[in-house]
Amino acid sequence: SPPTSAPSTSPSTPPKRVFLSRAPSAATRAASVEPPDPPCPTLPPPPPATTYRFRFSSVRGGATEQTLQLAEVSLYASDGSPLTITASSDGVAAPPYPQQSVPSAIDGNPATKWVDVGFGAAGSSSLLLSVPAGQPAVASYTITTANDNPSRDPASWTLEVFVPGSAPIVV
Repeated sequence: SPPTSAPSTSPSTPPKRVFLSRAPSAATRAASVEPPDPPCPTLPPPPPATTYRFRFSSVRGGATEQTLQLAEVSLYASDGSPLTITASSDGVAAPPYPQQSVPSAIDGNPATKWVDVGFGAAGSSSLLLSVPAGQPAVASYTITTANDNPSRDPASWTLEVFVPGSAPIVV
């Protein structure tokens, strides 16, 4: 029988995509086999805001893993264009490893990483991201995990939007 095609979508409502990727190790780059893209979630678009929070609640290593790490977070508008992230924080006053502080999660370099060694004690980690006023709402994002310890990869999280005058909205 002839191949079937996916239903078409209206040009005014592009599909939403959320990706979780791993920065490749040298061995992976040598014998690269890419996993299939995850299914696209069907979430309503959040309202435009200037602050977004990722709240990470588990890691691949389970309850025995005390640390969370990730290499990069990027935010995108509905047309796929990247949004500018102007600041990031995690509420930790002094990171234990200055080269693995929160700005490493938004520096555009998947070879660097943010490490939260307080994840196990707190039971979660939060990553606050600020974008300039007037940017479109976040329609999709990518999270790139660090390339050295998969047990520290985020396994579950929520994204919250902070709209002035209202409580955070989970999207």
